[in-house]
Amino acid sequence: MPASTQQRSAQTLTESTTFDVHTVSEATGSLAEHLASVGISQFPKIDFRIHRHMFCSTIDDVRSVRKKITETTNPIVLSAIASSELKRSLKTWCERREIPYLSLLDGLVDFMSDAVKRRPVRDASLVHKCSESYFRRIDAWEYTLQHDDSRRLDTLDQADIILIGVSRVGKSPLAAYLGSLGYKVANVAITPELPVPRQVRQCRRKAIGLTLQPKQLAAIRERRFELNQFKDALGRVSNVQHEYLTPRAAIRDISFSDAIFRRLAIPKLDVTNLTVEESAAHALQLLNLAG
Repeated sequence: MPASTQQRSAQTLTESTTFDVHTVSEATGSLAEHLASVGISQFPKIDFRIHRHMFCSTIDDVRSVRKKITETTNPIVLSAIASSELKRSLKTWCERREIPYLSLLDGLVDFMSDAVKRRPVRDASLVHKCSESYFRRIDAWEYTLQHDDSRRLDTLDQADIILIGVSRVGKSPLAAYLGSLGYKVANVAITPELPVPRQVRQCRRKAIGLTLQPKQLAAIRERRFELNQFKDALGRVSNVQHEYLTPRAAIRDISFSDAIFRRLAIPKLDVTNLTVEESAAHALQLLNLAG
């Protein structure tokens, strides 16, 4: 967009203006959506809506997306299209209508082309091809699902990562995310009332202990209790069940788990206020798997 047009547009926009960000991809569009989320996160006072257009592999698909774009307010287009023909069609259409357009792939692909001194094939199907590494990821995902919440301890030694912690400390979401990355992950619950499984002690070199600030743990437990529609039953539960929801119980459980981690020499990861992606990155570093 010419600078003069940008200046005129800026004069009519306010912080209450809503922008519709359209990510367009020939594949699943997950990367484009992630990059869009990174970009808009830097403008917290502006309202954005993300529209994800997936599997746009023909000119008719692009035409359909263009129609949807015209139906939104203040559109911004982020393209992850590899095909030169489709990308050119969308870019030209956006420029004619002074719609902000960015190709997310051009800079990266051109850089790689310069680095290896070869021309890119620009074939979107290569991004998600069913290679051997793809099937390894599926195997890892299946293993992770089968080893949730202390299940299948007899095959714990096959895990790449073992997550250990008390109830509601965030083991399952982190295990699921790491599993989607291709790691075989088992998560094991520990409690003051039961001994630590012997399989955990035998495989502790693969283990990470998850901990959380007690106040946040208590809030998560109470919230889960409400979401499961158990709140109305609070007056009918036993004292033991009610105690589970208190800050005192959270302090006790975290102190117990921290002591277990020290005794078994298991590295500890405090996930307080961390996203699952951040927690995963720290976990991989702790086990030297980040490389």
